[in-house]
Amino acid sequence: DVGAHYGFFSILAGLSNPDLQIHAIEPLQENHRVLHRNLERNGLASVVCHEAAASNRTERATLCKSRASDASGFYPHPAAPPLAETAVQTFELAALLEHRAGAPTLIKIDTNGHEIPVLEGLADALSGNEDATLIVGISPQMQRRAGHEPADLLQQLERMGLASFLIQETGPRLVRVDSSRDGVSLIPEDETSNLYCRPRDTSLSICFMAHSHALAGAERAMADL
Repeated sequence: DVGAHYGFFSILAGLSNPDLQIHAIEPLQENHRVLHRNLERNGLASVVCHEAAASNRTERATLCKSRASDASGFYPHPAAPPLAETAVQTFELAALLEHRAGAPTLIKIDTNGHEIPVLEGLADALSGNEDATLIVGISPQMQRRAGHEPADLLQQLERMGLASFLIQETGPRLVRVDSSRDGVSLIPEDETSNLYCRPRDTSLSICFMAHSHALAGAERAMADL
């Protein structure tokens, strides 16, 4: 859980399956204290908490504390101006996976524009893992504040052998996207969306041809199947 904030997703996963090995990564000290307390109150003391930031190298780096606790990051957030700066430790996610090669792995990344360095620090560890799933936040505004374009993030995922699907919350449904102009145009410009990413070789596309334009019983049954 990269960018765990107060631990909502770590708690959701831990309560759903107590056998999971969960790592919650949150660099901001104030958020980390709340995260740790929330995990304890939910009986999830086994969740490993890291007061650090995932990146593509191990070093001390400067983090912007934002007016909104969930908008802090390495780049100023347009909706919540920074209040102060603080030094944090960074590390590569590959270090958490070196003894779990090929194991079923789910990684959620929400780092307010810092997603590309996080992925760079993870790429080698996921090579050849056919049961890896990533949920990656993408905000065009924050990517540009980090010096990237949204297509750059999609290209990084493609270099890692991953197929990306935009999660459209109103459906909900998944729409395949890529780094082409048409693919990037599907991503909302003024909000943070989420990408569901799977190894390209194991992701499947299906073309469904129905005999009518209606969505009645037969069509619904076929779609469910």
